[in-house]
Amino acid sequence: MRLMSDFIARKYIAPCNIIRIFLGLVVFLLGTGISSLQAQNARVEGRVQTVKGESVPYASVALYDSTNQRPITGEASDSTGHFSLSTKPGIYTLKITFLSFKPYQRRIQLHAGETKSLGVIQLEPTTKSMDEVVVQGERSQMELTFEKRTFQVGKNITSLGGSALDLLNNIPSLTTDFIGTISLRGSSAVRVLINGKPSSIYQNGSKALQSLSADMIKEVQVITNPSAKFSAEGSAGIINIVLKKKEDPGFHGSVGFMQRHPEATQLSTNLNYRKGNINWFFNGSVAHAEDPAHSRTYQRYNSADTSYVYRAINNGNESDYHGDVQIGADFHLPANQTLTVSDTWHFENKTDYWNGAYLDSTFSGLFLDRIDRHNRIGGGEGENEASLEYENPLGGENHKLTANAEYSYSNHKELPHIREVNLQNPSDTLYHQIDDIGTGQNLRFDANFTHPVADSGKVELGMRSTYNWNDNNYTTRERQNGGSWQVLPAFNNNYTSYENTNAAYATLSSYWKSLSYQLGLRAEQYYIQTTLDATGKTSKQTYVDLFPSIFLTYNFNDQQSVQLSYSRRISRPYTRLLLPTTNYSDSRSRFTGNPNLNPEYADSYEGQFLQYWETGSLLTSVYYRHRTGVIRSITKLDNQGIMRTVPINLSQQNAWGIELTAEKDFTDHLTLSGSANLFRSNSKGVYQGEHYQTATNRLTSRLQVQWQILSSLKFQTAIRYNGPAQTIQGHRSATTFVNAALSKDFWDGDATLSINSEDVLNTRREEFTIDNPNYFSRQKFWEPNGIRLNFTYRINQEKDEEE
Repeated sequence: MRLMSDFIARKYIAPCNIIRIFLGLVVFLLGTGISSLQAQNARVEGRVQTVKGESVPYASVALYDSTNQRPITGEASDSTGHFSLSTKPGIYTLKITFLSFKPYQRRIQLHAGETKSLGVIQLEPTTKSMDEVVVQGERSQMELTFEKRTFQVGKNITSLGGSALDLLNNIPSLTTDFIGTISLRGSSAVRVLINGKPSSIYQNGSKALQSLSADMIKEVQVITNPSAKFSAEGSAGIINIVLKKKEDPGFHGSVGFMQRHPEATQLSTNLNYRKGNINWFFNGSVAHAEDPAHSRTYQRYNSADTSYVYRAINNGNESDYHGDVQIGADFHLPANQTLTVSDTWHFENKTDYWNGAYLDSTFSGLFLDRIDRHNRIGGGEGENEASLEYENPLGGENHKLTANAEYSYSNHKELPHIREVNLQNPSDTLYHQIDDIGTGQNLRFDANFTHPVADSGKVELGMRSTYNWNDNNYTTRERQNGGSWQVLPAFNNNYTSYENTNAAYATLSSYWKSLSYQLGLRAEQYYIQTTLDATGKTSKQTYVDLFPSIFLTYNFNDQQSVQLSYSRRISRPYTRLLLPTTNYSDSRSRFTGNPNLNPEYADSYEGQFLQYWETGSLLTSVYYRHRTGVIRSITKLDNQGIMRTVPINLSQQNAWGIELTAEKDFTDHLTLSGSANLFRSNSKGVYQGEHYQTATNRLTSRLQVQWQILSSLKFQTAIRYNGPAQTIQGHRSATTFVNAALSKDFWDGDATLSINSEDVLNTRREEFTIDNPNYFSRQKFWEPNGIRLNFTYRINQEKDEEE
């Protein structure tokens, strides 16, 4: 609250500036199209479903002239199956087509100013009769469109019972490492969204996603080149995690139980109750896990006054209890308006143990010293996020208003207790206690408006404001030779921070015959202030940036299309990187922030070709990304033999590559899907007179096989390969691993039992090296493979509905 009052008193926000930018965007884009808006147009709308009542997203909906020969206007249905078309009054033929379903055709007459609602339109599946066996098309596990790649979680049995991070590791284009860093096409500058919006709970990405159960997730969308309507944050792209929520009348849902070795137990549930105009929903999971982990380090020092070798051995066990709970309700108001109220809790309580040893020797191998290190880390975290959402479909999908407000509060504490024993002199034992305690608040508002333009276009306008306050206390105490505890001022890092982002965007999209386009422009004003409590030293940064986007799409026919796109994006350094303070976690290494860090910018170009077949699809992507001010962490040896790491805007980078993503049904029961991404990147920069330059080629690939052995028995295996890569200071090794799963349905499909094997061959290991004239370091990480047993029971819900 002190930060908030400072902010108000000193007028850190400049709302007038962002409003001027927003109005300029409106004038620019509306001026190109709204003048052609015809008030006397007519409109037809409806919703496409299967005969089972399931929505059919991305169905092709078109209006033909009275001769049924020439297409007049058309679009794809949205994720709920809804469509809305605007055109001149007249007599038309409506055609709806979707793979594996019979085409739908209907003759309609539209009058001036009329909005004709066709209600629910049901598509019948295409069937084949052969020896009295009926084959019916079903929704694919992977859906490819130019806008995004969507992966259905319910059909991926290798992810059952795992975490969101386990799930992301099974998705093409994405890779994760042992510390949970998520990378998209080789870059970790990725933005994670929940249900299409940034979440304060999961904004830290990998850390929180390790506790989010995959059973709570409906689908994952990967957007490699986002348009201007998305936040510009995340130069590599966006990952959108969509949580489960249904609105069918009555009570239904599912409950799941997971038991894993190494030890982990999880209970999860997804429940839904709708009566009248109110739909209640509940998602939740609680779990306990014991995760052993191991690392080995080899470091060699060679300077004028320091020359020796040391090896570090670390074996640990990370024990935690964690959970996520979401509860809320959809209130369906008159005129198809919807008001959604929800509250989400996340909690974690952990106790980690790490035991290790430093073994010092000369270059020739002569033993010098050994120090045993014991680290016990207690603590935990908790977050609460309240959200209010409003949607008003004023005139269908192309004419609607949405708004959202969100407030969250979080707290965390991490309490390491470190003991280092010198075996050559046991009485010289060193103790450290660290208190890392903090709180945070987040407030966000956003609104989006869509309006049709002329016969085939639409304009989208939106604005967003976010406010973040953090207060963190970091204290280190030391005790040596049985003395008293002493506070170490060099490691007293108490600070407060405040961040504010104001943004506005406008996009204009339309099409002419087989060519469609979208033009967008986004303006973002960003401000950050950090204050060190001990010194009162303040650091401020503020800037306004424009982020354009352009998309051109050409459809050769219903099965083949091509798209060219461009977008400009940004990756801003998070608060800890900006603080000129040093954290204590190891007596031989230090990390210090850099208050002079600037954001890194990226210009991204992409060309894509999409091919559909009756039994599969193929997306071919060629991309190029130019980044400036790339943030790198540089590690150097000081004259005390301590490795010091500092983040800097080191380099510029050029990266280009080709990616193939495909899925193919080889038989009615055997499906193969896979991806391969081959890219090359060049980076170069200068720091303290030393030149850093690297060029690397890397291949990442994934192959998944799904076999329907029997109607109720499925087998799935996934093979991942992440090739080696050069880094700015060294090398990163290749990793290969295999996951497999077998699932069996019983009780008429109401229950499923599955067994999942993680890293079947126990081959997932990673090695990182740093190599320069005075210093060499090699680190190895690995975790034991595991096996999970999962049980799911469905309440008044078919399995295909869950998927």
